[in-house]
Amino acid sequence: MPLAIELVASRTRHMDTMTMLDRLSKRFDRLPSLDPGIIERHKTIEGAIDWSYNLLPEDEKALFRRLSVFSGGFDLLAVEEVCATESMKEERIHDLMSQLVEKSMIQTVYQPGQHMRYKLLETLQRFAANLHEEKGEADETQIRHLKYFTRVAGIAYEEQYEVQSKWADWLETEGDNLLSALNWAESNSPEYFAELASSLSWFWRLRSDLLM
Repeated sequence: MPLAIELVASRTRHMDTMTMLDRLSKRFDRLPSLDPGIIERHKTIEGAIDWSYNLLPEDEKALFRRLSVFSGGFDLLAVEEVCATESMKEERIHDLMSQLVEKSMIQTVYQPGQHMRYKLLETLQRFAANLHEEKGEADETQIRHLKYFTRVAGIAYEEQYEVQSKWADWLETEGDNLLSALNWAESNSPEYFAELASSLSWFWRLRSDLLM
């Protein structure tokens, strides 16, 4: 974050905010520092992230890459179900998450009365997603993400009358993940797309009624 602030601040003297957004947003990760004395790994955001990533143990690297599948945040239960594998048991996920939080690779988001949620900053998410794709792991994790959110959305559908408020709140909180799962399924798994969309139909009707 300090490096990001420095990169922006050094350009505000000769570039307005809208121009920076238009011209720099798509290549901000690779935008070089204007400080000639800065060390190599701090010359770009991408370089700083790459340096931090390479310091991680292999199991933390693997989890960090898998977390890129989430959109708009995630909770521990979702991570345990989506990211656990034969080589990374579910019971280890919490400890690995704690290590990534300590190393500022993921952020915590807490609201009173709710379970702790986590998120990747956009630049970190993009970096992790690129690595995930390069290593050929992305499709497997996307499928697990899709199956998890389809399953829980199905439970919400079945219980919509008994505990509507609980499930409506959950669906709203996970809106970005549900939309991401739908978008991926539309091109890669039509049967899951139909199932997930069907499970969400009551929620969309409910929310549209409340907004009218």
